Amino acid sequence: MKRFLFIFVLILTVLSLMGCQKEPDVVPPHISGAKDITYFMGDPEPNYLNGLTALDNYDGDITDLIEVDLSEVDLENPGIYRIIYTVTDKAGNTGASSCMIMVIE
Repeated sequence: MKRFLFIFVLILTVLSLMGCQKEPDVVPPHISGAKDITYFMGDPEPNYLNGLTALDNYDGDITDLIEVDLSEVDLENPGIYRIIYTVTDKAGNTGASSCMIMVIE
């Protein structure tokens, strides 16, 4: 009888814990505020994060986790280059946004 009661309590505990779990986080965070930039050669380098925010449905404000990819940007040569922003939430979902920077001589 004790074994039956133990198994019954164990099953109830497992079922109640399963009912308390949240839905898995599969929604990527959203980056907003990315704007094209005009840069004049010789000026101080722009603040690429100015005005950006990143929000996640589970983690909330994760703006401080935004990463900036400037691998295509060359501030030494006139042209139009792409800036890529990415942010990853605790569940590993990644959101991205991009804008352009126009480098003018």
